[in-house]
Amino acid sequence: MSQAPLVRARLAGRPPRIELIREDGVDDDFWYALPLRLGALDSPDGDRQLVIPVERFLAGRLWLRDHCSSYQVGLDLDEPVRRLLRRAQEENRVVRERLEQSHAPPDLEIAMAALSTDGTRFTRQLRDFQQRDLAKLLDLSHGANFSVPGAGKTTVTYALYEAERLRGRFQRLLVVAPLSAFEAWETEAERCFDSPPAVRRFEGSIPWDCEVLLINYQKLKDPYFDQLTAWALEAPTQIVLDEAHRMKRG
Repeated sequence: MSQAPLVRARLAGRPPRIELIREDGVDDDFWYALPLRLGALDSPDGDRQLVIPVERFLAGRLWLRDHCSSYQVGLDLDEPVRRLLRRAQEENRVVRERLEQSHAPPDLEIAMAALSTDGTRFTRQLRDFQQRDLAKLLDLSHGANFSVPGAGKTTVTYALYEAERLRGRFQRLLVVAPLSAFEAWETEAERCFDSPPAVRRFEGSIPWDCEVLLINYQKLKDPYFDQLTAWALEAPTQIVLDEAHRMKRG
């Protein structure tokens, strides 16, 4: 019985990307469907190697599994790629469970205890509905807050960041927001913390003392993307999309 032709997948580069390497015997129709579906980046040899953004690889993983099965192509994954896939599977499981428990009341005591440990800088008093939102967000690996305007979403986000910082999960905060929202992030930091983190606007370079970086959506592309990615990879970084519907503009 002959062995199925292989495509090897490995995690490489900075920022990390998925490299797909084609071995002998892989069908042309199979191979050239990959960049169309997964959105490959430039590669020095597109006939033998493709570079796929991690998020596109994860989003298309079920299609890729079925595609490999249809063409009887094996997919050999290195251990870092396997870890990525396991994490994505676990996050999907958590989301499904949380959706099934959507009517369960959040544990407000746990939420507030997260802000009361030694070393906390957050001193602003949260309202009941803000405590509720914080408790829900702390229970998720990724979350969204669609409260009405004026509900204090920026305050809740700072509370979430501080709680996660105290847990040891994050050391920095990257906020992607329209320019009109920058002032709110700056003033709310002064109101929420007794010793406010250094909040800085991105203006082509990142100040050395920056803990909270504000950037608008238009700058989330070259020539700034690699600089932002490197900064976010230097230390555990929480990412917030303010007015996230603006992502729809590409």
